[in-house]
Amino acid sequence: MIQKTYHFITVFIILSFSLFAQEADSIKSYTLGEVTIQGGIVLEPQTVIQIKGKQLENADVSSVAGLAKFIPSVKMQTSSRGESMFYFRGSNKRQLLFFLDGAQLNTPWDNTIDLSVIPVNAIGGITVTRGVPSVIYGANALAGVVNLTTVEPPYQGDERKFNVLLGENNFQKYSAYWNGNKGSLSYLAAFSYFKTEGYTLPDNYKEPTDPDYLRTNSQSGYFSGFGKLGYSYGTDSNLDFSVTYLDASKGVPPENDVANPRYWKYPVWRRLGLTFNGTNKFGESANSILVYTLGFTTLQSQIDQYADIAYSTIDDVEKGDDLVFLGRIIFTKLIGGNSIWKIAASGTASSHKESFLSGNYAELTYAQNIGSVGTEYEYFTERFSITGGVSLDASATPKTGDKPSADPIIDYGFNSSLVYFLTDKLSFQVDFGRKTRFPTLRELFSGALGRFVPNPDLKAESAVTTEISANYASHNFTGGLSLFLIYLKDGIVRVSLPERQLMRVNKDQIRTMGAELTTTYIPNNKFRMNFNLTFMNSFAKNAAGEFADTLEYKPQYLGGVDFIYDITERLNTILEFNFVGEEFGIQEGYEYFRRLPSYALLNFRVGYSFNLSGETKLEIYFRGNNLFDKLYYGQWSLPEAGRQFFGGVSVKF
Repeated sequence: MIQKTYHFITVFIILSFSLFAQEADSIKSYTLGEVTIQGGIVLEPQTVIQIKGKQLENADVSSVAGLAKFIPSVKMQTSSRGESMFYFRGSNKRQLLFFLDGAQLNTPWDNTIDLSVIPVNAIGGITVTRGVPSVIYGANALAGVVNLTTVEPPYQGDERKFNVLLGENNFQKYSAYWNGNKGSLSYLAAFSYFKTEGYTLPDNYKEPTDPDYLRTNSQSGYFSGFGKLGYSYGTDSNLDFSVTYLDASKGVPPENDVANPRYWKYPVWRRLGLTFNGTNKFGESANSILVYTLGFTTLQSQIDQYADIAYSTIDDVEKGDDLVFLGRIIFTKLIGGNSIWKIAASGTASSHKESFLSGNYAELTYAQNIGSVGTEYEYFTERFSITGGVSLDASATPKTGDKPSADPIIDYGFNSSLVYFLTDKLSFQVDFGRKTRFPTLRELFSGALGRFVPNPDLKAESAVTTEISANYASHNFTGGLSLFLIYLKDGIVRVSLPERQLMRVNKDQIRTMGAELTTTYIPNNKFRMNFNLTFMNSFAKNAAGEFADTLEYKPQYLGGVDFIYDITERLNTILEFNFVGEEFGIQEGYEYFRRLPSYALLNFRVGYSFNLSGETKLEIYFRGNNLFDKLYYGQWSLPEAGRQFFGGVSVKF
């Protein structure tokens, strides 16, 4: 296996100088001497992936979950709880942090966020920091950080957009935003409404629980509203206040071929978020920056558990009520024209109340407080940059419902980076660091309506990551090759128990090694081609001390390529191809992990634009996903959607 791995990496190195590179506004970027502030977060001057512009506009998705196809090394997976998550470089769903304009989206109760109910109509950009995130992000950013930012206001005046997307099975999505800038004030108002009766399974899928090919209990819908008001003053200083409201409901498609599947519906999933961001530049030549974020979030949820697939008799009900306060402050100082020094502190205080019909709705309260302090220093010249940072992270669970209390946990993190520019076009980078993720309240104390056995003895998991990368950029070609090695200590994984239950336990050591290639080729203003390919090799250490124990849902191959061709000034086409291979998972009835079928999906989009009058632009578009009606599984016993067709109209003025 090791020999095959080395051969594969060698091929990657050769390909990195012969294949095409990822789109200009989606490439990894490195900037010396600049501090970029995006959504209340000071971005590191290091390797990141940025996605924005046309890629997001032409995604035609109902939620953030659909954007996974644009991010290298990311697989979107829907769990048996019906939650859609990003799995990044073999990480699990709790090891990746999500931010929206500086406010953390992950709910601390389980450190996840169901991306299938997060709208995209107001999203203007995505920045992904992977490998070794800076200490300024605080604890739990074990695998990386995804920062979503709302659309930027125009330089002056207003911009309005309205979009309608319709599809099979009564798929309806209506969205709009009004974005503007008047003097020192900026504003953004957006709404989105979505509903569908579910998705159709491939024609070759045969299962008595889905006799009509419409996936049982796959209906979903939401209404969302977003408002943001900004005020600019002084030298590039500003204050932003935003309100987010989301009201969603959905079914959870039941697992097939299992003895005790979940028959769940979410009749209530209601989230309200308030965020206050500030950026204050001061000092000589505005060489000091203070960035701060304060946030408040409430989440009300309800799970109705039914006795059988008829969904007529309720067996139990779980109600949840989450309250989260978060804060972050980052002080950045530019020293002598060639140094950047940062001090950061962040924390969340969260509580989760839950009650069950089977317990006469007696309320149990859980609470967790997580804090982090850190500092980072960077020294740079025209040719190279050196960065180093350290942090101290802590977690406490002052309330544990009716379960035994858990001791506080204190751990440390660090990040380091060396970047060298061999030429103006070619750079090399080495990153090394350590991050910690604390076990969540759900992992420690929740039985998930009888599906899991709680494990209050879980330890924090920590990852030591090394990454070596090379990046090349010219006027029409950009590309990057990264080799990464991750050692995860006390990794939290799930195991099967008798009586068909599951339990989360710590694995002593998990090793993930891999290579990631991202490329884009833009020969002219009509054609673009984006390509990405990731190889991963991930195993846990067995009793013999060898890394040979198989792990679930860590695919060995991930990749995608898309072709964007503007046939005329008004007529444009997009062809998308994504594939996943060599992946294992737990399938009920089998003692060992089983390999999931590899799959490749092909999507197509065509759009025609009209200039109606002045600045008003109308586009009519058509999209087909999974054109070959491929039957595939993101997780055992959960088949995904077959061929789907959509049509839409977008007006921007």
